[in-house]
Amino acid sequence: PVLMLGLLVLPFVLMLIKEPALVLTFSVLMDATGIGVPGVSYTTLGLLAKLLLIVVAILGIALGKRGWKGARLAERKPILMLTMIVFVLMATRGTGIRALGGTTWGGMIYINMLLAVVFFFAVNGLIVSSKHIHWMLWGALIAGLFGSLLQQSGFEDAVENQTAAAQSRLSFLTPIANAILPLALVLKLKRARWLVPCIILLCLGLTGLTGFRSRLVGMIAVISGFYFFRSRNRVAFIFKMGTLGVLTWITIVLASPMLPLGLQRAVSFVPGAQIDSRIANDAEGSIEWRIEIWKYCLERAPQYLLLGRGATFDVMETSASLSIEDREVYSPWLAFQTRSYHSGPLTLLIDYGLPGVIAALWLTVVSFRFLWRTASRIALSDSFEARYATYLCVTLLWMWFSFYFVYGGAVGFAGRIFRMGLVYVVCASVLDMQDKQSKKNELISGEEE
Repeated sequence: PVLMLGLLVLPFVLMLIKEPALVLTFSVLMDATGIGVPGVSYTTLGLLAKLLLIVVAILGIALGKRGWKGARLAERKPILMLTMIVFVLMATRGTGIRALGGTTWGGMIYINMLLAVVFFFAVNGLIVSSKHIHWMLWGALIAGLFGSLLQQSGFEDAVENQTAAAQSRLSFLTPIANAILPLALVLKLKRARWLVPCIILLCLGLTGLTGFRSRLVGMIAVISGFYFFRSRNRVAFIFKMGTLGVLTWITIVLASPMLPLGLQRAVSFVPGAQIDSRIANDAEGSIEWRIEIWKYCLERAPQYLLLGRGATFDVMETSASLSIEDREVYSPWLAFQTRSYHSGPLTLLIDYGLPGVIAALWLTVVSFRFLWRTASRIALSDSFEARYATYLCVTLLWMWFSFYFVYGGAVGFAGRIFRMGLVYVVCASVLDMQDKQSKKNELISGEEE
């Protein structure tokens, strides 16, 4: 069946060799749905779409029809170092891929990481048109709406018998909130400017209803970062944001008792906010639970400094040693055994060792520097494409920051490398558009003279 399916799909894949930008756009739309593949861990429709692009790129190279040339990027060395570490861990700690005869689970983490690396190099140098950027923005809106609607029924079934705190967290709203936000930032509504703050408030409200504090803070950071790069006077902008922050704090404190429970949980970190006791206990318990996990894992980290522990584990041994209490409270021991540290730095330190930490920090610094410089340059332009590229840069800047200081995991790190591939392509394309426009203006100026 697999061979037959491959033969049926092959002609379509060959057709796509000439349209890599279209495949990249398709992967953005699939990512926007936020839909996972049932029965396959850490696999989403977005991942499958990126895999399609990788296949298209490889076939293009094999047939001599690759229409773009990759640039030499500073990110290449840390990414290759991280790749070597993954291969060493797979060889010494187990692949976690049962199809290869292994007894351990967790190999999809390695597969995600390796696919992210291949994807990054595959799209390096690719140029997309203004048309594709428009498709990414508007298509993501439709895809996000579809993803939220599809996830809603599953969410209702999952929380039917759970606590009020769990039922109040409308996590299925995340795709549509993330899809609407860039519209507010990127579109220039000259005749209805009042719509922009309204749409932004809608996005913040939808994100708040998910109950995730980190998502709400992340959205605020992206919005602030976008306007920071777009502002002509950054000192004045910081002052305005400080004033707006004080007004927002006063509003939250006064309105918090009347907010929906999910939104109350999302703002529970705000000093002075009056939160329902059930929600407050749930939010505080979540923090204490994470701290217990981090303490437990840090005590065991020194033995994995030189050679990481790896992302795989023997699920049969782990299941056999679990107690009922471990399962019910998700104990620190269970989190340690299943590599669920709920911390980016701990994930790197324990699973990948000090070499992994060095490679990851190296990549983060290089990428952060590139994004900051590129956003500062692109934001000076007021085109639709430049605004979208600025939004993507700021989003990835937040993703890097949040991995170390908010929440992160091995698959999350791979997701950031995937995102790097997309952001770098869009930024390179926008800079290319700006250069062409500049040359065109010079030519017109020369003819007039």
